[in-house]
Amino acid sequence: MLLIIGKVVSIFAIMLVGFIAYKVGVLGDDAVKPMTSILMDIACPCLIISSLYAREISDSMLSDTIAVMVGTMLFYIVSSVLTYVLVRTLKLGNKEETGVYIAAVAATNNGFMGFPIIKALYGGDMLYLMVMSNMILNVYLMWMEPSILTIGSGKKVSAKDLLKTLKSPLVISLAIGFVMMFAHIRPTGIVDETITMIGDITIPLSMILVGARLGSVRLREIVSRNNMIVSLFAMFVIPALVILVLHPISIIGADVKTILVIDAALPTAVFAAVIAEKYKKNSLLLSELVSLTTLMSVVTIPLAAIILEALK
Repeated sequence: MLLIIGKVVSIFAIMLVGFIAYKVGVLGDDAVKPMTSILMDIACPCLIISSLYAREISDSMLSDTIAVMVGTMLFYIVSSVLTYVLVRTLKLGNKEETGVYIAAVAATNNGFMGFPIIKALYGGDMLYLMVMSNMILNVYLMWMEPSILTIGSGKKVSAKDLLKTLKSPLVISLAIGFVMMFAHIRPTGIVDETITMIGDITIPLSMILVGARLGSVRLREIVSRNNMIVSLFAMFVIPALVILVLHPISIIGADVKTILVIDAALPTAVFAAVIAEKYKKNSLLLSELVSLTTLMSVVTIPLAAIILEALK
């Protein structure tokens, strides 16, 4: 358990570096955008590709892969339904904000934050499983969230807009990685080293950027009754429910449970707000929820990791 705690502390220490760098002016808003592009368009795709082609798919790995993908899909469906019930029961916001709240709870940041945290805590094999979970997230973000954001507005998203999302670097890297994995294409020498080294910068760079984002947050502007209720529901109630449901099920492997629990404890995906902006929904509200849940994740992620270690 001390090992897990030490690793979690080191990860969030990097986040603190980004926070301090933003506060003292070393890292400004003009630098965050290009650094984010490097992370999402270069480093993260390299991490995905290397994590896929390095895997040998055994029977147990295949069953874990299927379990993670199915579990992630169920998580998005059930959490969306529960959030809809919560929002309508407590009458949070207006009808057009219902979809925003659902997206904030269901769309967890299992790429930007999930990849570095899982790799640092549990290693490469577990990272592969988080990549599988992230693949389902991409389906949710690019194909389901645009429609979810229209809940209460009566508007529909065109198929043409949905098809454009297939051009994203993350989707392309997933396709390349799968082809290499199933075709047993294993780069060697300088090619492998280059891809791996670029992918490895994902951990420090993503944590520094998360810290910088938190450094730019003004709590007074984002803390409201509705935001707090939804954020607490997303970051504490939902992960607790996932643990309670999964723990007694012995047929689900420990690795699968770990991925699903950590995924549930992650904050709202930044890309969810980007999609809301694209479709001219309430991206400001979603950005506020991204910031609040990210702040709360400083507690929920270490807590989830400690509980998982204690339940082994």
